[in-house]
Amino acid sequence: MGMPKVIIDFIEKASTAISRSSKGIVGLILKDSTGTFDIKSYTSFSDVNQGDFTTINYKILKDVFVGTPKKVFVLRINNGEVAKSTDYAKLLRKRVDYLAYPEATGDEKTGIISYFKNVKNEYIKLVLAGVDTADWENVINCKMGYIDTDNNIVTKEEFTGRLAGILGGLSQQMSCTSYVIEEAKELIDEEIPPDYDVAIDNGQLVLVDDGEKIKIARGVNSLKTLTATKGKSFQKIKIVEGMHLINRDIKDTFENSYSGKNLNIYINKVQFLAAVNIYFKEVAKTGILDSGYSNKASIDLEQHIDYIKLNPGDLTEEEIEDLDEQAIKEYNTGSYVYAKGNVKFADTMEDLNFPITL
Repeated sequence: MGMPKVIIDFIEKASTAISRSSKGIVGLILKDSTGTFDIKSYTSFSDVNQGDFTTINYKILKDVFVGTPKKVFVLRINNGEVAKSTDYAKLLRKRVDYLAYPEATGDEKTGIISYFKNVKNEYIKLVLAGVDTADWENVINCKMGYIDTDNNIVTKEEFTGRLAGILGGLSQQMSCTSYVIEEAKELIDEEIPPDYDVAIDNGQLVLVDDGEKIKIARGVNSLKTLTATKGKSFQKIKIVEGMHLINRDIKDTFENSYSGKNLNIYINKVQFLAAVNIYFKEVAKTGILDSGYSNKASIDLEQHIDYIKLNPGDLTEEEIEDLDEQAIKEYNTGSYVYAKGNVKFADTMEDLNFPITL
């Protein structure tokens, strides 16, 4: 009796989506020879042993917790060492949502981006400083630091940790646009972009001084090259996080309740997609998806046709061309479930157009 349990699992995931989205897991790679541990997890800053870190790294870790993430994993490497793929793999297994690497060199930034681009179905978002060529929705390009209320300079590299903590603690009912950095007193003059619109369009996360407070100008990632399949929505940190949350929920439920447990026949595909559609409906109630949109999952006909052409069995080319839609949907696709979703994510209020006529 697998189907009802799947529906219940989906509804439970939908009902907890907002609370789960505000309990993100942050990863932090620190170069520090003070301690001797390899990787540690912390659920609050009070768990941190100051003797394990240099003064600056201790402060970076403290700043991460200002954003109230659920958990922070610190991967420590010795001073002078270079982070490797084996280091990244350790964090990969921890299901980290946002990963900051304040002291990453140029080569390390290139390496970590390349590593995670080559990992399929991964949902880590990298928070790095000065990665103008990243052009990827899973990389946040932190371009500015600030001077804090104690007159200390917080570099853009150090701010990556603070930013990862902010993003890990925000729910899907908010974005980081206009998020106030309470401890920031002023900006660093030479980092202020000459044109904020250009900077944001180029995938730069920048800070702005509105005369009273320092805040994040707009919650964008590093993506700047738009395509037919990646439009402007993919440039928003909030939207990408929502995509990842939903993709992970569907993937986890499929792997836990379906993979290897149900025959890959048409009726089971229909029942699985019906459960996904119930999940979409429940998620829309939370505001992650647009409740005014249809938000539907269905069998991917194009993928089915491609499969049939590669695996025609005893069908001729003419018979394949004559197959109707229902026959295409019901065709045996081996172990592959070809499905697609058509959804619309809800964004937050950020832009105001309010002409007043006298």
